[in-house]
Amino acid sequence: MDGEEGREFRECKVCRKLKRNVIEPVAVFLKDGQNLEDLTEEELRKFDTCIFHCEKENEVWMENVEEYKEWKKKRDETLRKGKDFKEKIEIKWNENLVDEFWRRVRAYRFAVDFVWESLLGCEGVEFTVEDLEKERKLVRFNLNNLLKSHGLCSYDYDFRYFIFPKFYIPEVSKDLKISREKPHLYFSRRSFNFWYEGEPLLFSKSSKFFGAIFLDKAEFKRVNFQEEAVFEKIVFQNEVDFSRSVFKDLTEFIEIVFKGKALFIRTLFNSEVEFRDIKFQDVVSFWDVTFERGVVFWRLSLTEAYVKAEGLALMFDDIRLSKDSYVEIRDSRIAKLVLKNVNNSSDNFCFFNIKLVKTDRENCEQGELIEPSIEIENSRLKGMELINCNFSEAKQIKIEDSSLTKVEFINVNWGKISEKRICRELFEKSPEKARDVYRQLKLALDNQKDYINANEFYSLEMKAYERALRKKLLPLQKKLVFSIHKFASDFGQSWLKPLLLIILLTTGEMGAKLAPSSFFSEFLYFLKSYIFIALFLSPLLVISEEWRNFSTLEWKKLSTFKELFSMLLTWLLYICLWEISIIFALSGFIVFNKFLPCFSFNPESWQLSLKVFLEEFAQTLNIFNFFKSSQVPSEKFLHTLYSIAVTFLTYQMIVAIRRQVRR
Repeated sequence: MDGEEGREFRECKVCRKLKRNVIEPVAVFLKDGQNLEDLTEEELRKFDTCIFHCEKENEVWMENVEEYKEWKKKRDETLRKGKDFKEKIEIKWNENLVDEFWRRVRAYRFAVDFVWESLLGCEGVEFTVEDLEKERKLVRFNLNNLLKSHGLCSYDYDFRYFIFPKFYIPEVSKDLKISREKPHLYFSRRSFNFWYEGEPLLFSKSSKFFGAIFLDKAEFKRVNFQEEAVFEKIVFQNEVDFSRSVFKDLTEFIEIVFKGKALFIRTLFNSEVEFRDIKFQDVVSFWDVTFERGVVFWRLSLTEAYVKAEGLALMFDDIRLSKDSYVEIRDSRIAKLVLKNVNNSSDNFCFFNIKLVKTDRENCEQGELIEPSIEIENSRLKGMELINCNFSEAKQIKIEDSSLTKVEFINVNWGKISEKRICRELFEKSPEKARDVYRQLKLALDNQKDYINANEFYSLEMKAYERALRKKLLPLQKKLVFSIHKFASDFGQSWLKPLLLIILLTTGEMGAKLAPSSFFSEFLYFLKSYIFIALFLSPLLVISEEWRNFSTLEWKKLSTFKELFSMLLTWLLYICLWEISIIFALSGFIVFNKFLPCFSFNPESWQLSLKVFLEEFAQTLNIFNFFKSSQVPSEKFLHTLYSIAVTFLTYQMIVAIRRQVRR
C-alpha cells in the first residue's frame, strides 16, 4: 500500500509507533490469482505492518512452515531442559518475498548513506546502469521520506524490530588498496542483503538492531561497522556469523539469545564492546579476536565457548557457568584480565596459553596506558584451569572475596611473588583478608604439587599475619613465637638463616663451655662497645631481609603511630638479635683461640688449625655430649638453652630445604 498506481498509502503501525526515519507502507500478501480489489476493507485492515515488521513464521513466507514449527518446538523444549540440540532444518523460503524484503532494505540503507548527495553522483561507489534504473524510484522514496520526516537531524540505520528472513551468502572481493582509514574492506560482487553490486560491505552510520528477530542464519561476515552498533533484545534463531568483521566504534550486545552458533572469528573491535545479559545456547567462538579497547562479559549464560583474543582487556562480569558449560579461552595476548562475580560450576572453564603483555595503546580519551594486571573479585572459581599462562608482566594481581582452593594452576609463570604485586591494597588495608587469599593460593598450588610456588605464598601468608598482629592486642606469648619463627627462617622460606645462626651459636658455645668466665667477660666487653660494633657491622644490613623490608616501606600508608612504632621496634629487634648473635660467636671464638690456639699467622699451621677447629665444632654441635662431663648449674643452663636453640634451628633448616626441593 505505497500510494502508487492508484493504491492508497497506508503507514506501517510499527514504523509509526517507533517514529522511524522512514515510515514504510503496509505490505499486503495476496494468494495466487487474487487481486487487491478482491479484498474487502475489513480484510485490508488485517494488514497493518510493513514487509520489515510483518510476521514471517507462516505459510506465506515459509513453504515448510509446519515442519519448521515442529522443529522449533522440539528445539526450545530441549534447550529449556539444558540439553544439547544438534538437529538442523532447512527452511524453504518464498524466494520472491525474500528478494523483495532485501530489495527494500538495500534501498533504505543506500538512502541513509547518501541522503545529502545526488543519487546519480555518489562519490566512491560505482553502479551499473541496470542497478540505478531498477532502484531509482525506491531509493528516491526513502530519500524523500528521510528529508521530509527529520529535516536536518542525524540519520542512522533503524532496523528496530525487523524480522529478518533468510540471508544470502555473500560473494565479495577484497580491496587491493586497503587504506589505514578503512581496513579489511570488502566489496560485493552482486547485490545481496544490505548492499548493491560493487558497494563496500560497510555501515557508515550508527546501526540499531533493537528488538530484531533473525529467523534463519544471519550473515555479517566481513562487514565494517564505522560507527556505533547496537544489538539489543534480539533473538538469533539460527547461526550468526560476525567473522572478519570490523567494529570501529562502541559496540553493545545486550539481552540477546543466541540459539545457534555465534561466530566471532578474527573479528576486530577498535573500541569498547560489551556483552551483557547474553544466553549462548550453542557454541560461541571468539577466535583470534582483537579487542583494542577492552571487552566486558556481564551476566552471560554459556553452554560452549571458545575464546582466542588479543587486546587491552578481557573482562567477565556476573557470569554463571552451569555444570555442562564449556568455556575455553586460548592463545590470547591481553593487558588486563578481569573476573568479577563469576560463579563457576563447570569442570571445563579453561584459560590456556594466556599471556599478559605491555601495550602502547592508549585507553579511551584519558590518554592513560593500561598496565598489565589481573582482577578477581566476588567469584567462585571451582574447577577453573589456568594452563601455560604467563603473568610475569602483571604489575598488580588483585584478588578479593573469591574461592580459589580448587583452581588448577598448571605451568603458570607468576613472576615475582611479592605482597607488592599480589593483593597489595588488600595487604595494606585488610591483612587478614590478604592472608586468606595467600592461604587459598598456597593450597591450590599444593594440590598441584607445585611446592616451590606454594612455599612463596606461604611466606606471604605469614607476612600478612604479621601485619594483622600489629593491629591486635594479642598475648605476648603468641607474638613471641611468631617473631622467633620469622627471625629464624622467614617462616620456613630460608634455609640459609638457620644455618648461619647454628654456625654463630656453635662458635660461641665452643668458647663458653671451654672457659665460661672468660667468655662472659669478652661478651660483656663487646656488649659495652655495642654502638661502635654496630657501626662496624652496619654493611651487613644491606643483605638483611629485614633491612630491605624496612627500607622499601611506604611510610604514608602506615595508618597509625602505633603501627609505625611497632614496625620500627620490630626491625630494630631483628637487627639487634643478629648483631648479638655475631657478638656471641665472636666472643666464643676469641676465648677458644686463647685457650686452644688454633689460628696463627703461620700459613703452614693453617691446615692443622682448621682441623682442630672443625673437630671441636663438630663435638660441640653434638648436643648429646653436653652432659657427659661434670658442669656447674649455670653452665648446664646455658648448654640447655643452646641445645634447644640448635634443635629448633635444625628443624627450621630441614623444613625450608624440604619445601624448596620436594616434588
